[in-house]
Amino acid sequence: MSDLISGTPRADISVSDETFRQILDLIANGKSLRQICAMPGMPNKATIFRRARKDTEFALEYAVARDMQADAIADDALYEATHATDYYLGRLAFDARRWYAGKVAAKKWGAKSHETADEGSDEMKNEPAGPV
Repeated sequence: MSDLISGTPRADISVSDETFRQILDLIANGKSLRQICAMPGMPNKATIFRRARKDTEFALEYAVARDMQADAIADDALYEATHATDYYLGRLAFDARRWYAGKVAAKKWGAKSHETADEGSDEMKNEPAGPV
């Protein structure tokens, strides 16, 4: 059998609940599935996705872990931006992590709709971008 996501041939292995718990913890701490699945003893992406399709509780825990992952990525972005020795490399690292956090948790970290100033107010408000 091959991994439907990466095409990597792997046997469909039995994965313990403890391993799935470890996967959720690693995701919540900012690791990507690619990084996790490359670790020794970890299943491939297809196995993780199959578990999420079959197990509602795991799917909910996976969604929470992904939301926490976006927070960890945003935290890493801020750290890299403030500790970079080279401005341009720091900016690049920050922008890349911010973009990825927006993809992982779009509602929380994604690009906002067109922002406009409310007349008579110093506050900004979000309004859907209209026709140009």
